[in-house]
Amino acid sequence: MTAAPGKPSPESRGLAALGLKLGLSRLALWWEGAWRALWPPLGVMGAFLVLAFTGLLPMLPPALHLLILIGFAATLGYFGYRAALGLRAPAPDAAARRLERDSGLAHRPLAVLADRPAGDDAMAQALWQAHRDRAVAQLDHLRVAQPRPGLAARDPRALRAAVLVALVASLGMAGREAPERLLAALLPPFAEPASAPTALAARFEAWITPPAYTGAPPQFLNAAGGAVAVPAGSRLHMVVSGSANPPELRLGSAAHGFTRLDTQSHSLEIPLAEGGALVLRRDGRDVAQWALTLNADAPPVVAWDPAPARAGRGLGLRLPWKAEDDWGLAALRVELRLKQRPAAPALTQDIPLPGGTPRQAQGASQPDFSTHPWAGLEVEARLFARDGAEQEGKSEGVFLVLPERRFSHPVAQQLIALRRALSLDPIAREPARRELDRITGAPEAFEHDTGMFLTLRAARHRLMRDRRDEAVPEVQQILWDVAVALEEGRTDRSAR
Repeated sequence: MTAAPGKPSPESRGLAALGLKLGLSRLALWWEGAWRALWPPLGVMGAFLVLAFTGLLPMLPPALHLLILIGFAATLGYFGYRAALGLRAPAPDAAARRLERDSGLAHRPLAVLADRPAGDDAMAQALWQAHRDRAVAQLDHLRVAQPRPGLAARDPRALRAAVLVALVASLGMAGREAPERLLAALLPPFAEPASAPTALAARFEAWITPPAYTGAPPQFLNAAGGAVAVPAGSRLHMVVSGSANPPELRLGSAAHGFTRLDTQSHSLEIPLAEGGALVLRRDGRDVAQWALTLNADAPPVVAWDPAPARAGRGLGLRLPWKAEDDWGLAALRVELRLKQRPAAPALTQDIPLPGGTPRQAQGASQPDFSTHPWAGLEVEARLFARDGAEQEGKSEGVFLVLPERRFSHPVAQQLIALRRALSLDPIAREPARRELDRITGAPEAFEHDTGMFLTLRAARHRLMRDRRDEAVPEVQQILWDVAVALEEGRTDRSAR
């Protein structure tokens, strides 16, 4: 059967596919041979990298370090030489034999395509063509199997997998220090030039922790040195490994010793009280140096924005404010002091801050002091802001009169006036007693209410007999309660 004009014959298509599959088979053979030859030197290199990335070699005595390097170099040279001898191109017919084996074809059909018939007669040619056609028909069944280097037979203990796992783990442990650790493993200490940085530069970690109130993250120190600026109150942490000799840290003119962790590691933690040259030394040599600057924490700044005043509605006091701090505000409060009695304990009211510890904030608080004994009196108001370092900033003082509740009942007005007088002069108990005697001497003014009469008399006796300082505020509270009861009772009667 012949192919249609313009179309390739099945034989030509099969032969074209055969060329591609032979190329892939040859590539697979080359890969198998290369991998069998190269895995021993690659394993030696992997084992050395594991030692290098773990940082173990520089911790050894220099002589032992050098002997291990020589041993690795000799082993690598031996296996590398054997690998070079084993790297050969596949034999010309090896790709075809592999392809036949992978495809499960018997009697080497690919060799038939390259052979020629022994006889020239018609019968021999016909038999040969039939045999060739059967071989061509098998080309469609050819397949290229994936490379099989057969390392399991050469490495029954799977050491190659162990080396790979250890290499990945050690590389993860080394992290960004991997290049420095590799260099330190290749250069024993006595092989380094005097001007070269020591291998210790890859085996210390140093970081500065700012005070917690700043919210700033730790700042790691670069082994290359340089300028470092941190907040005052920070702490320096340092861990050095790789030598039994303890290192030394100098900050300015002061020297700081390390604490031994084990035979090869030392640690240090100190508060940074001053700036200056920060130098890490070991074995009489400077390992790293930084120029340290401590930024002092400024106290908060707080001010009225604008001045406080009575709220537009109700009896509240509007306190507009603005504040800022370089690392964040921790607390804000207003303190009120009596103008006529500035030595008296201040009246304090906390003001909530928005968003935790803002660096800048402003707002307006509206507390109600109308029930306080100072209501109706002139006070000095001042804002106080505090930061995380317990530093305080304060505003200018502003004088104002605290809003007070208005009473219409005459006795209630007298009781509130007496209450206010005790705020201005708590020692003046005798005038207050006389005023209470006068009020209770005219019970018709509060409609002969027996309960109120007894309450006011009890307040009078407490004021005279209880000499505690706390007695005056307690009496002031009684006066307030009676005044409110009188006022609200009058309101109820008016409503009825």
